[in-house]
Amino acid sequence: MRTLAAGLSDQDIADLAAYYESSGSGVNLPATAAQGSGKAAELMAKGGCTSCHGANLSKPILPCNFPIRK
Repeated sequence: MRTLAAGLSDQDIADLAAYYESSGSGVNLPATAAQGSGKAAELMAKGGCTSCHGANLSKPILPCNFPIRK
């Protein structure tokens, strides 16, 4: 994720924030993410995704590990 975020411009970040703010409220998420393919599960375990993003892969990471541009 850090590699992807590093390439975003300030406008990209603002656009993404506006999108998620407008579309993410009021959503009820399951406690855990849906089971993916065997390969997806392997990659998730290898990357330790749930340790940062939670069991449903939607947990905000606060404090943010990425430098915030101003």
